[in-house]
Amino acid sequence: MTGISSTPSFMIMISALEDWHERFETFLARRPHPAHLRFENEPERPPDSPATLAEVVLTSDDLEAILAYAETLAISLR
Repeated sequence: MTGISSTPSFMIMISALEDWHERFETFLARRPHPAHLRFENEPERPPDSPATLAEVVLTSDDLEAILAYAETLAISLR
């Protein structure tokens, strides 16, 4: 239920932001996510990317699962 130091938790985002659903659907395009995340069918990061960035590769099923999880949190707030 808590976020990391630079990021709010899913629960905080869902309860505080009216546009949370749109934000979750478009999170890959929102900074800083493009630097860390990509879909499995996209090209790999350029080799000159900072070594301190740990890349996460997602599938479309992963994205659907994240949104479904957020939906369950929203239901629990009702």
